[in-house]
Amino acid sequence: MRGYLYCCYFCGKPLFKTSFVCEKCFVIPKLKTRQQGCLKHVYLFEYNKYGEVFVKNFKYGKFENVLESLACRYVSNASTVIAMPNSKNLIRENNHSYALAKKIFSEQEIFEPFYKISPKQSLLAKKDRGKIELLLLEKIDLIEPIILVDDLVTSGGTLETAWRLLGKPNASLLSLCYTPTGSKLL
Repeated sequence: MRGYLYCCYFCGKPLFKTSFVCEKCFVIPKLKTRQQGCLKHVYLFEYNKYGEVFVKNFKYGKFENVLESLACRYVSNASTVIAMPNSKNLIRENNHSYALAKKIFSEQEIFEPFYKISPKQSLLAKKDRGKIELLLLEKIDLIEPIILVDDLVTSGGTLETAWRLLGKPNASLLSLCYTPTGSKLL
């Protein structure tokens, strides 16, 4: 169709603006929670078509209303917020985990104490995924409640390694999406 640059990912409705989902197809999701040992993982989507669309839109600055809703419903009382490193070790707003943490916990300091040594997970053989190597660059005085933030959890390796390096504190994990078939959080 002439004049339309984008179409809804789900229904194909033409869109004038740079979005992937029309308002009819998009709904604000309910938070999902899963417990793994002493770690509580709160997320919005399983990584499926819908979750993929949401993550792409988040990375391009869309769906701010969902993040505001998440901030109101989840934790405004976190004392220590730690963003996970990405595979390129980008810092601050170039790191999607940091950007997510900053949007949700806007009034708090966001810590980035880790440097990722491991290559990007998608470049590794499936048997080697989840084996994440991180360096702890700075010691943090951890004050509970502690929130570890990652935009997308696939194997759970980054979060698990970070949690262990921090001394296995009582913490919660927050992510936009997680891959149920790949996650092995302990």
